[in-house]
Amino acid sequence: MADEAGTAGEPDGPEVLHCYRHRTRETGLRCTRCGTPACWECLRPAPVGSHCLKCIREGARTQRHVTLPWERRSGAAVVALVLACVAVYLLQTSGTTALGRPGGGVGPGRGARGVGLDTFTLRYAAVGSKIAAGEWYRLVTAVFLHGGVMHLALNMFALWIFGQEIERREGAVRFLAIFLGAGIVGNVVAYFILPGTTVSVGASGGVFGLLGVALVWAWRSHGDVRPIAALIGLNLLLPLAVPGINVAAHLGGLVAGAAYGLVVSPVARGWRSWAGVALLLALVAAGVLAVGASDPGSLRAGSAAATRAGDQATRARSASGANRGSLTMSAASLSLVRLTT
Repeated sequence: MADEAGTAGEPDGPEVLHCYRHRTRETGLRCTRCGTPACWECLRPAPVGSHCLKCIREGARTQRHVTLPWERRSGAAVVALVLACVAVYLLQTSGTTALGRPGGGVGPGRGARGVGLDTFTLRYAAVGSKIAAGEWYRLVTAVFLHGGVMHLALNMFALWIFGQEIERREGAVRFLAIFLGAGIVGNVVAYFILPGTTVSVGASGGVFGLLGVALVWAWRSHGDVRPIAALIGLNLLLPLAVPGINVAAHLGGLVAGAAYGLVVSPVARGWRSWAGVALLLALVAAGVLAVGASDPGSLRAGSAAATRAGDQATRARSASGANRGSLTMSAASLSLVRLTT
């Protein structure tokens, strides 16, 4: 009797669970959020365990979607810069050269690597002696000029690749501030380092500014900086194999972009996101003031020496009967040292 009573008090077996959606389907699984029994078909993987479809729908209604900066930005500013540089290059190649040859050109011949003698380029390129004479606009306009098709293509490719990401993160205004600010700072550095008669053109100062921002942001985010660092190092060493590259403008733009990246974090919000723009404006203002306060005597002396050299070369060609066109005053006042940035 005791054995029969003890047996009668024990449970018949483990509880049998059924899916909350499929009542006839037995299951041993439960939702880790609400504990509801559910079969494998009605559960979805979660960071911890599995959630049933009811919890997933409820979470979708209450979840707040945060739009990241690069999700709400467009690449309109990058496209505008690329189109502007291409349009300016067409103006460079469609005018009259300083040698009086019709059809223009950016070098002694089409596709030449160096800065040529077309009047459009000479009017707006960064030339130390001209900047010292008060033509400060050249610090800006030189950013949009290029010394050949390959020069233009490489700069626009780099601008498109790195500019898109930075514009998504920072927006069009701050992106343009980085590009133009770094380009101007690069030209200011080149003004103090290069001879005053050197012709310098190119958007590489601004592109190196974007590279500087990307490099610092990758470092601050504990990301892999090796690809960007390798690209920067390769371009800085390129002048060893390819002459006529303005490394001074590259370094100036790189430092300006790196400074922006140090001041503004990749996830900065509010006024902190504009601190970098204020820094770039301060660097540009300091650079322009330094140019204005510099002694242009040495630059003008170099320009005068180049003018005498050009005049002597012109007289020599005229005496030998091989004169193919006299240099204009603007071309004669510039040395034939050609630099691209």
